[in-house]
Order: sequence, then structure tokens, then C-alpha cells
Amino acid sequence: MIYPKKNSIFERFFQLFVTYQLKKQFYRIHLHIGGLPKDKKILLIANHSSWWDGLVTFYLNNAVLKTDLYAMMSEQGMKDFPFFQRIGAFSVNAASPKHTVESLRFASKLLEEKKSGAYFSPRKRRAS
Repeated sequence: MIYPKKNSIFERFFQLFVTYQLKKQFYRIHLHIGGLPKDKKILLIANHSSWWDGLVTFYLNNAVLKTDLYAMMSEQGMKDFPFFQRIGAFSVNAASPKHTVESLRFASKLLEEKKSGAYFSPRKRRAS
């Protein structure tokens, strides 16, 4: 399992990058939420239909939710893009039951510590 190595300076620079990219690509982002309870655990689950899902979640967390967000990401994705560790991503290897259990235990521990979690269901890749 690849564990997160959060870096607040990197997170600030990444937030600037994400904000710039979102403003360049989208006219507006709408968010409809009821009152958010304070000091509660938050688990975000998204059907990962595009790479924007994670960036929008990161942006909304920093702009609105303001929680200590961590995200579960595929082990291969973590290997391909290791900088995600610096913003709180940790790996899951769905092909290995042992690694999956380890990742779920880590996610559970984060939630118990009142840190927020995001899980993006991997999209199915089409055969070429």
C-alpha cells in the first residue's frame, strides 16, 4: 500500500493550479448542499467518469468543506502520478484482497480521526 505524505505547501500550489484549470475549462460549478454538520466525518463517493472528478472534489473541499481530505486511488494511478500522495491520496489494489483490506482499514482509521475521505469508483477501460 502506498500511504499519503501530505505537504501543505504543495497543497497550496496544487490548489492554485486546480483553480486555474477549472476556471479555464468550466463556466460555473454548482453545488447544492444542505447545512453541513460541524465536526462530523464526511465520506465522498463518486462514480469516476472523468479525471475532473478528483480535481473538482479537491477544489470544493478547499473552497467549501474545508476538511482534512484524503482520497483512495488505484495503486497503478499512484505509481503513475506519485504527486497525489502530497495531497492525501493513498492506494488500493483491488486485485489483492490483502491490500484491499489494508486500504479499507487505513480509510476507516482516517474517518475515526474525523478526517474526510473520498473514493472514486474506477471507470472501466474500453478495449482498444
